[in-house]
Amino acid sequence: MYCFLFVADPIVQFNLDTDSTFALICAAHAQGFKTHLCTIKDLSINETQQVQARCQEIIPKQTKPFSYQLKNQTQVKLGHNMIVLIRQDPPVNSDYLHACLILQQAVGQGTTVLNPPQALLTLNEKLYPLHFAPWIPETLVTASIDDINSFLKTHTQIIVKPIDGHAGKSVFLLHPNDTNKMPILEHLTNHFSRPIIVQKYLSSVKQGDKRVILGNGQILGVFNRIPKKNEHRSNLRVGGTAQQTMLTTKEHALCQALSQDLKQQRLWFVGIDLIEEKLTEINITSPTGIREIEALTGHNIATALITQAIDYVHQTNF
Repeated sequence: MYCFLFVADPIVQFNLDTDSTFALICAAHAQGFKTHLCTIKDLSINETQQVQARCQEIIPKQTKPFSYQLKNQTQVKLGHNMIVLIRQDPPVNSDYLHACLILQQAVGQGTTVLNPPQALLTLNEKLYPLHFAPWIPETLVTASIDDINSFLKTHTQIIVKPIDGHAGKSVFLLHPNDTNKMPILEHLTNHFSRPIIVQKYLSSVKQGDKRVILGNGQILGVFNRIPKKNEHRSNLRVGGTAQQTMLTTKEHALCQALSQDLKQQRLWFVGIDLIEEKLTEINITSPTGIREIEALTGHNIATALITQAIDYVHQTNF
């Protein structure tokens, strides 16, 4: 019998009603698996180079009001019977990268880690979409003020954001007469020494930014995020509202175009963002949206993801 270890933020920070990690914990426990929880600081490598985690078994209450019980903290060696799910929220900073390096060692010792740490180390959520150029909006990656000004002159309105950004933080909409343009660009580029993402503004974001959940490259669910009035960001963490939606024929084709690469990268759980049938981000660190899809459609995709994780282990081992 496999055990699941969730590497995540401290559970006291979770909103149990909406948190995708807690939904996955509930789904794994409901299928009869032991579920454990730790933070990235609880990972270590002992003197025999064995990866271990100081973790607690978590027993969730799976109906509202959600709650949980934690057992005493113990040191557990990672091994063949452990499935580790990396659910640490961004930013992808040095602590995050070091945790991935430790877990990469665990992979070499036979532990299944999802999403794979090698993919998390090499693929950036803002840059990975550039691999699928026909499907993305017009995009620059640059630290050059001349390049940015030229792009702005061509497209009139642009979005600028950091390469390592998350949750809608430091995402700005600029137009040619914006008096804050230079201060914003100086800040984002560290005085034009650090590249940033520059994209054509897609005005139909006002009608929504679709989040699609893919498990092992397969579409599991979708919902639309509607931004607040006079807001260009649709992220739920900055006030966006989740609404039920469907994918267009072109969006289905886009997901199909991504599917094979996601499988090759062994990306078990991915959330992609679509505006005007264009791909803007590929979220692989700690995708969210499970509870929103369940609330809107009644579809429990957490159960499907846990089943796919088990299938992934069987396919890898046999």
